[in-house]
Amino acid sequence: MKRILIFLIFSTIAFKCLSQEKGKTRFGLETGVLVPNEGGLGLSAALESKYNIRNNISFGLRVETLSYFKHKSYSANISSLSVTYDYYFNRDNKLISPFIGVGIGYFICEAMDFSANTVEEEYSRYNNPSCFLRLGTEFGKFRISIAYSLYRKSNEANVYNKNNDNVSLLLGFYIGGGKWRK
Repeated sequence: MKRILIFLIFSTIAFKCLSQEKGKTRFGLETGVLVPNEGGLGLSAALESKYNIRNNISFGLRVETLSYFKHKSYSANISSLSVTYDYYFNRDNKLISPFIGVGIGYFICEAMDFSANTVEEEYSRYNNPSCFLRLGTEFGKFRISIAYSLYRKSNEANVYNKNNDNVSLLLGFYIGGGKWRK
């Protein structure tokens, strides 16, 4: 019952204020599923704060964590911090706004290999630059997007290295940012 009440309160707040306007700050939460390039499945969660420099352009800071398994023998946890840019294709008085966005940042990957060939599991940790491209649509304060993330492999010889690039489908919501609708 408490969860339903909390959900209703957040939904009411989200529908009260619609989208963004210049000079305002927005805060968002996104979660979703991801598919690594080499197969498998995982989950993603992100927090993002944005500043609207124009009615249709925002810059932000994104903190994200990803966790997934590949081929039942390899798992990875990735934490990243990125600077983001989003461009909205909205017109005044529109509740629906498609957007395109990019991000560049830095990530830490903790990977574990459970291969049948080894008696012990291999554990490695490395960090490198990362970037992503995303497309999506916002419906008022709610957002759906698809993102392709690139994570650079480590150059160290002693690090167990896999391709951690992935595609993710994300759902989320934003609080703040002013209004698009007048």
